[in-house]
Amino acid sequence: MGKITPSIVLTSAAEGATTDLGERLQQERALGVSQGDPEALQRYDQYHQKIATLSQSAFKNRLRHPTVVEVPGSDILISPPGSTPPDGPRFWAVLIGIDGYELPLRGCVEDVYMMEDYSTHYLGVRPERIQRLLGKGPGDRSRSTSNLHPTRMNIIATLHRLSTNSEIKQGDSIIIFFSGHGSAYHCPECSRRIFDSHSPVRPPRSESEELHRHRCPIEALCPIDRGTLNIPDISDREMNNILREIYRATGAYITVILDCCHSVGATRAPSRDVRTVHSLGDAYFRRMLDSAKEDMGRSDNYQDVWSDQWVPDTDSHVVLAACQDYEYAKEWKSQRRYSRVFTEALLKALQSNSLGKEATYVDLINALPKISGQNPILAGKRILEPLWR
Repeated sequence: MGKITPSIVLTSAAEGATTDLGERLQQERALGVSQGDPEALQRYDQYHQKIATLSQSAFKNRLRHPTVVEVPGSDILISPPGSTPPDGPRFWAVLIGIDGYELPLRGCVEDVYMMEDYSTHYLGVRPERIQRLLGKGPGDRSRSTSNLHPTRMNIIATLHRLSTNSEIKQGDSIIIFFSGHGSAYHCPECSRRIFDSHSPVRPPRSESEELHRHRCPIEALCPIDRGTLNIPDISDREMNNILREIYRATGAYITVILDCCHSVGATRAPSRDVRTVHSLGDAYFRRMLDSAKEDMGRSDNYQDVWSDQWVPDTDSHVVLAACQDYEYAKEWKSQRRYSRVFTEALLKALQSNSLGKEATYVDLINALPKISGQNPILAGKRILEPLWR
């Protein structure tokens, strides 16, 4: 889930592209399944295979140290002299950072603190309107703050509370920030192509292939308790339903920022410095989608996460993501500390003089530095509108 929902228009910082394989794949799948269009199903298969091929290439190069054409500055400014924050009461934020996984990360909690500083000093978000969910790693000595533990239940409940918060009015802005591991659930055919490209003859069709048929790939955010007590990940389809519910209930402008990636499937884990982990297998895949249906299935706005005709809602929010679906979001050590490549670059761009008051999301994505093997993207139908509106 380099992003939660692909959009009709996608902008890449490195390529300036206006195409999105993920969006095309989902559109052709829905068209082919709902109308029985054989040409659409053929195009769906082509996009499906292309994403697998790109993912295979990214997997082979996952351990390469990224080259940054323009290195983000070491220091993030908090509030420049004479700056005036926007209308603070109109902003709300949910900030999630998780280092304390079984395969730990080292910069995600700090990402939240940096994003919180930006939100309060630049955007004027009131502290009581910031909800923080932190999963610190062992030996973390960062600032002590009041926060919720980022379990699946707490993350979902915190997001749902936005839709029932009567203080959030139409035209308000909501920022949802996630820094941590992501994952992806591939069909067996894609998994073999991506991770076992030299495997022998294709085995007979299995129950797993039927389970994932027309549902590949499904991306996910990883809560801190994933894989414990049968706790699944949070699928992009469940997140899309939640965001749609928030938007329909509040009329707020929603911006989702993801510093994670979704390039790893079921067979192998990446290196420690990559923000993605292996998927949890078919039993958890079923539970992940069933949990979404149990939670939201009675809502008037619910779109069936199991549907072969699933198409994401791109009206409700804008997504800024660290990399393409098939790439890896990385952190590395420089100058005796771990650098959060995407979040740090994003905040540097937001606080620079290069973006004017009417800067759009496209302007922001184009202001980011170019990083080899990691191309930040944005998605949503409001990408040409001014930031935070």
